[in-house]
Amino acid sequence: MLTITIILMQSLAFWCIFYGIDCFRDTSKKYKTAANILYGICMLLAGVILISIFGSLTIIDTPTGENLPKWIIVVSIILTSYLYYFFPKTKIWKKRQKAKQTLEFAFNSILGMIGLGIIVVGVSHILYSAFVWLKEGVWKSISLGYWFNLDRFDTGFKGVDKILDYTILDISAFFPLVVLGLVIFLASQED
Repeated sequence: MLTITIILMQSLAFWCIFYGIDCFRDTSKKYKTAANILYGICMLLAGVILISIFGSLTIIDTPTGENLPKWIIVVSIILTSYLYYFFPKTKIWKKRQKAKQTLEFAFNSILGMIGLGIIVVGVSHILYSAFVWLKEGVWKSISLGYWFNLDRFDTGFKGVDKILDYTILDISAFFPLVVLGLVIFLASQED
């Protein structure tokens, strides 16, 4: 188990180094920013630190007294080289964009349905209040405070207390539910 952990950590270290070097390469970007250079330096430092920690465990005895084989470094370099340079050129990697679009569409659809569901609950809440008014002749405002059995607020500030009491305890739950549903629905529609 220790061998697998060290291989994974060394692979992460070599990935940091490879990525740090790629930050300095002349890519197809229009300009190289200082952020790229700073990010490259940080990635190189992270890779060197990880190599010094986990690479030394293959050269020196581990704290548990085990002698790890020296081929672990070679396996880590080969694994990282394959995953960093060759795997992105495979068909599996190139098809991931289609899967990503499908997942994004599904997530946005679910989020949109949740938003519309909250709006429907809010609208049905006001329709229920109207039904009770037609039946009993008294408008009964069922608020969020009624649902959650909340007491009147006492913050020490009279104005803040009145605002909180009105928006949470006195106003119908229709308004906060519809606003929340609209925010969620509109968030799902952004591209």
